Amino acid sequence: MSDAMSLPQVSPQALAAFRDARPAIVQETVARVLAWEERVDEYGQALSVSKGEAEAKHMFTAGLSFVLKTLDTVMSLGEPDIIEDQLAWVKQRLPHDGVRPEQVIVLLQTLAKVLQDLLPAESAKEIVPFAERMVIKQRELM
Repeated sequence: MSDAMSLPQVSPQALAAFRDARPAIVQETVARVLAWEERVDEYGQALSVSKGEAEAKHMFTAGLSFVLKTLDTVMSLGEPDIIEDQLAWVKQRLPHDGVRPEQVIVLLQTLAKVLQDLLPAESAKEIVPFAERMVIKQRELM
């Protein structure tokens, strides 16, 4: 696939840094998304409003944990097609939970920023493009 050529190979060191930081990545990303309620609102009703703060936090945490496990697999195997498969599934599944595609974009954009902020610079350089690819693919699916 041509996308594979645009994504860097992830070194064992970067993958280890990502795995070590994963709990902090989830916590920080969810906190930022919930704090940006007005940004989510520009796309539609915010989860933190429609579901309540505790339920929104739980849903974002569970969803992001799944995304990061998939991202780990993608980086470990060098198989970017998995990203597209996951996002296609997300498109079908999340509306049943009241999650809009635009909210997924906000979450993924925030994830990319958090990865940049929390990972060592060299690791971020290898990993952030994967989150950015997810944003692009999510937009294509909308």
